[in-house]
Amino acid sequence: MKQQEIMSLLQEATTLSEKKNPQRLNEIQRLLNDAVFKETANSPKFDYPGAELEMIVDALFVSIIRNQAQALPLLFPLFALLCGDRNSWDGMLAKINWTIYMQVIKNLK
Repeated sequence: MKQQEIMSLLQEATTLSEKKNPQRLNEIQRLLNDAVFKETANSPKFDYPGAELEMIVDALFVSIIRNQAQALPLLFPLFALLCGDRNSWDGMLAKINWTIYMQVIKNLK
């Protein structure tokens, strides 16, 4: 999944959490999990493609939505690492696009 799309989904989830829209939040969570599976499907480094990473994405997404939804975009580096395109490194994790993250940080100031 493109990292700009990941950030858009995280920002949307933050907005939706305020409106209490569980159906769309579930869709976003599924999109993130599907991205993990898609990005790891061809990697010989996983016995079951993405299973380990999907558990992390699920736990992180659910926990932050329940406890501090406004902070979700701040966790972009983790979601990018786990759900992002594997265009570099060893295919196990994505390389983080820090420019996208810094845009969020600048908007906080």
